[in-house]
Amino acid sequence: MTTHTKQQTESATLCRIASIAPQQVSRKLRVAGRILVYDRHTSVMLLGDGNSAVLVDLALCLDPFKPTPWLRESNSTVMVIGSLEELETPYPLIELPLHARPVEVDLQLILHALSVRETRQLDLELWKRAITMREQYTTSRKNQ
Repeated sequence: MTTHTKQQTESATLCRIASIAPQQVSRKLRVAGRILVYDRHTSVMLLGDGNSAVLVDLALCLDPFKPTPWLRESNSTVMVIGSLEELETPYPLIELPLHARPVEVDLQLILHALSVRETRQLDLELWKRAITMREQYTTSRKNQ
């Protein structure tokens, strides 16, 4: 009799962009935000939400034969699943468009995207509230 084992893939932790921290390096995260800037030469975008942003490397998940017009549109809402990595040297400062407000970004952290998709209908405020409630629930369970 042959036994087959299924390889369990690590699930992605739901995370607000403002909550991303060096302690999460090597973890798989699921984040959502708005595209602030995309550099097609490096396949790196700056994904923001409010005053916070994170660098996202899209090189592993973009299909050159599949159109992604939303990637060139500033403020497109996207959801990304990826692994957070720490860079040895800070990423070069990214210039924001003139109309964009300043954001806080850790230039030594980058999310290597495994999946990215446009989520035009996603309510980012509701997304953040749901994650906050989940974090509070998890914390209260740990303290019991």
